[in-house]
Amino acid sequence: ILGLLVADGEIKINDLELNHKNLKKIISKIGVVLENPDDQFVAETVMDDIAFCLENMNVDKKEIKSRVNKIAKFVGIQDILEREPHSLSGGQKQLVSLASALVIDPDILILDEALTMIDLDVREKIYKILEQVNKINKITIINITHDMDEILYGDNLIILDNGNIVLN
Repeated sequence: ILGLLVADGEIKINDLELNHKNLKKIISKIGVVLENPDDQFVAETVMDDIAFCLENMNVDKKEIKSRVNKIAKFVGIQDILEREPHSLSGGQKQLVSLASALVIDPDILILDEALTMIDLDVREKIYKILEQVNKINKITIINITHDMDEILYGDNLIILDNGNIVLN
């Protein structure tokens, strides 16, 4: 979906074919949260990290600050914006990664084993955030997981075994 690998067949996202010509436009509307949030951090502060994608999209500085503050409040991390991401707990790191993915106002949010490193309390908080985002913003959420408890929160389920669909 991110165009990192060549796929057999045709992939369309929002009626755009996934190819070199459309890749930048497609990726700008996809938020990603990885299993290890440390793999996503690029800045010295949480605020700068959340702002990073917006800066690369040439969003106005005033708008960036407004959006970062809004999403930080939404996910409950406004009190750690000046902290260094690597100094945070696992749950806080995952919330920062989630905020970084949501701040671009994506059409699609991909969670790639994103909840494996966090405790049940933070996991429940993230489920509630995702439920709100899905309902309010109509975001498609793709949750890639081995944790069968997480499937309880989905509307559509596809189970794969060695790349083959075994349940749809």
